[in-house]
Formats: sequence, C-alpha cells, structure tokens
Amino acid sequence: MKKISALIVLSFLALQVVFSQSAPIKEAKMHLDNENYTAAQKNLTDYIAKNPKDIGEAYYYLGESYYIEGEKVDLAREQWNKGIALDSRSAYNRVGIGKLLLDDNKPAEAAKEFALAIRYSKESPAIYSVIGTSYLNTKNPKPDQAVIYLNKARDGDPKSSQYLVQLGDAYGAQNESGKAMTNYEFASEKDKNNPEVIVKMARIWARTTQKEQAVAKLEEAISKFPSYAPAYKDLVELYVQQGKSSKVTPLLQKYVQLAGTDLPARKRYVKYLAFQAKDYDLTIAEGNRVLQEDPSDYTMYRWLGWAYAEKKQYQEAYDALTKYLDGVNAKGGTASATEYNYYATAASNIGKQDVAVATYRRILETDSTRTDVYDLIGKLYFDSKMYTEAAASYEEKIGKGLGKAADYVTLGRSYEKLKNYTKADSAFAKVNELSPTYVYAYNMRARIALDVDSTGTLFLAKPQYEKIIELSNTDEKFKTDKTYKSYLADAYAYMGAYTFNSTQNTTEALALIDKALGIEPENTLAKYYKEQLAKAAATNTKGNRK
Repeated sequence: MKKISALIVLSFLALQVVFSQSAPIKEAKMHLDNENYTAAQKNLTDYIAKNPKDIGEAYYYLGESYYIEGEKVDLAREQWNKGIALDSRSAYNRVGIGKLLLDDNKPAEAAKEFALAIRYSKESPAIYSVIGTSYLNTKNPKPDQAVIYLNKARDGDPKSSQYLVQLGDAYGAQNESGKAMTNYEFASEKDKNNPEVIVKMARIWARTTQKEQAVAKLEEAISKFPSYAPAYKDLVELYVQQGKSSKVTPLLQKYVQLAGTDLPARKRYVKYLAFQAKDYDLTIAEGNRVLQEDPSDYTMYRWLGWAYAEKKQYQEAYDALTKYLDGVNAKGGTASATEYNYYATAASNIGKQDVAVATYRRILETDSTRTDVYDLIGKLYFDSKMYTEAAASYEEKIGKGLGKAADYVTLGRSYEKLKNYTKADSAFAKVNELSPTYVYAYNMRARIALDVDSTGTLFLAKPQYEKIIELSNTDEKFKTDKTYKSYLADAYAYMGAYTFNSTQNTTEALALIDKALGIEPENTLAKYYKEQLAKAAATNTKGNRK
C-alpha cells in the first residue's frame, strides 16, 4: 500500500510539474497579454532551445503567439505539430490542433483532439480553460461550448480568477452581459491586481449607451496598471468613437511602447491604426515609414489603401491597393471584400469604371451572398451617366429574383434617361405595385406621360396626378415637405388643364390652377397652364365679339 501511495503522490507531483508555469512562460504570457508577440516569441524560443524536452506549454504558447497575430497560422500549426511529434500525449498542443480544426469548420474532429487533451491531462482545469478559450477565439466561435468547458475549469480550481474572467468572456459572447459582469466581479474579488478584469468590465459598459462608465473603468485600469497595453488600446477606440481625437495620440504612443517598437510590432501598429483606431493620417505616416525599412512588405499597402480611401485621396488609394492586390495574387492568396470595395471606389472616382466593375464582380465570385454588389455596380454606372449599363445591371439583379422597390426606381430612372419611356413606365409601375403609397413613382410616371404626350392633348398623366391628389388627403408630408408640395401643385395644375380641355369650364379649371399656385406660387406647370387658359379665354372673347 505504501508503494502504491508513493506512486500516486509521484504521479500527482509529475502532473503538477507538467501544468505549472515556469518563469519564462509566465513572462511570455505577460507579453502576449500586452500584444507584444515578438517579445513573447523570443522568450519561448529561447526557453525551448534551453529545454528541448519540455514539450508542454512552451510549444503551445509559441504557436498561440503566431496564431493570435492572424497571418501566421502555418507557423502556429508547425509549433503544435512539433510538440505532438515530441510527445503524442502533449495535451496543450492537442488543443492547438483542435482549434485549427474549428477554424476549418470541423467541430467533430476538433472535439476528438480536445477529448484526448482532457484524457492526457487527467482533466486538468488548465486544459479545460484553453479548450474553452479555443471555442471562443476560433474563426467559427461556439460560445455555448466555451461556457461548458470554462465552467469545468472554474469548478476544478475555484480559487482561479483567470477562469472566472474567461467564463465572463464566454457569457459576453452569448450576449449575457449580466452573467459576464457577475463573473468579472467575482474575479475582481479574488484578485484585485488583475488589470484584465477592469478592462473586461469596461467592454461590457462599452456595448451599452453608457460609454462614460467604460471610459472611467479604462482610465482606472491605466491609473492602477500603467503597463497593461490593452487598456490603452480600448480607451483609444472609445475616444475615437466620441470624437476626442486630442486625447488619442499620447495613448497610442504608450500602447506602442508597451506592445513593442521592433519592425513586426510597428507593422501591427499600422494595422491597428487603420482597422481600429481609424487614425488615417497616422496610418499613412507610419505605414510609409515601415515601407522605407521593408519595401517588400506588400501588406502595408493594404492599410495605406484603406487610409487613403477614407481620406478620399482616391489616386493614392488606387495605387496602394493595386500593389497590395498584386502581392496577394503573387502569393496565390485572396483579398477580403473590404479591400475590393475600397479598390472599386477608388477606381470609379478616378475614372476607371471598367476596373471598378471588374472588382465588384470579383467580390461576387468570392461571396455569392453579397447581392448588394449589383446595386454598387448599378449606382456606379448611373452616377457615371452610363445608363444602358446601369439598366442592364439592375435587370440582372431583378432577373435573379433579388429585385426590390429601390432597384426598380433606379431601373426606371435609367430607362427614363435613355428615353425608353415604355420600360421606364413599366419599372415605376412595379414600384407602386410593391409600394402603393410611394408618391415619387407616381410623379415619375406622370412626367414620363408628359414626355410621351408631346402634343399635350392626350392627357396620359391624368391617372397618376389623380393618385397624387388622393394620397395628399392622408399623407402628412404634403403639408410639410417642399418636394411633395411641388408634386401636388403639378397635379392640380395638370387637372386644371384637363378640366378646361374636357369641359371648357374656365372657372373650374382656373380654380384648380390657382389651387396649385397657392401651394407653390412659382410652379412652372401652373403658370404655363394659367397663361394658356388666359390666351384661350381672350380668343373666345374676340370670337364672341365678332
């Protein structure tokens, strides 16, 4: 029995060694918290070189440092596979591979890796923790699963404030703000020297209308923990949202100091400036400095393109994004829809409509759900007065069963500009079928009828103007909106002309025209018809005298 007990104790101690964190790993994790990935990678690489047989957390966190950077997933995979190659029972590295399987949308295969990790770790709370956070931080997050595993981590080690923070994150991802805040508060009670707790509380407030409470929390975090980089980053984002640009620059400088000043860190800084801080002037300045040191890094042109496009410097945006897309194509990769949007916008604004349309088409090739691209193409053509192409674009969208009232409006306007009045009227008729009270469409059909009736004797616009008068009895906009008043004045003027033409009743006709002028004194149609009515009356008077 004593031998068995001794073996159990030894096994337990061995397990503690496997899942305890050495000083270099703790330091590396602190660098990861501060988003200083280069420093973390140096710590871990040095540690592995000196301790090649320690295949636990070192390889895992080295892989994690690459994974978090976002563009070095292959390096992350390499580290986790190395750990498993050295020891197939390496629990942490099994979790890393499992997270990559989640990214690949293979949850069943990921679950198998996680199950092995749990078995190899003897159900260690630390492993439940990294599995839970893997479900949160994957490209295909599953907060429900994260809650399950993080509850197990907390139950396995109730003294850990970190597991409570992570559980709060999981509830936050489920939009359970109350439960998230409760866990953060519990974590704060257990560890009052954890800046992450304060920042996470601030993020809950930031999701609400009470932004000032979030600001106060972040300012508290910076005051108490001046070396915690994420607090500066979050506060910058809130200040940007609130338009407090004067407060941003010193915080950004401090964030850079903490996150690292080497070239890789500065590259991440440029991305942060463009993507989150939205400081486009600083993005351009820093991005160009980085390119001076590393001209081969085409990814910098991505953020420069964003910044120039936001500043409406379209030629510069076009040039930068051309270089970025050339780099992507050379690597056999794909750009995101955001880059294509910026590129197309820049191209259209410098007169390269063919490039813009081809780029929008590329978006459709990469994401068939982006049906708004048809609108972008149609609007581009319409704004460029390429009405034939605009009409064809909207006809294509409608032909795919995606047509909405707004699409028929621009289709009708395109055909009206092309003087294809039959198709224009048909498009606006469809608008009123879909939206029976949309006054603009009735007015457009009336205008089209006026253009068709060149002699002014057929009165083809009568049904449309009658409808506008009918709608004026129930739509309050006719009392306040200048455009609606103009539509109504046109309608009464036209009906005055129609009344005179059909009944020769000058008094009734004049009353309608005067009603139009009462609504809009300078109404062109009413003044014209009143002039014509006066001429007709004068002619009749002369005839009677004879």
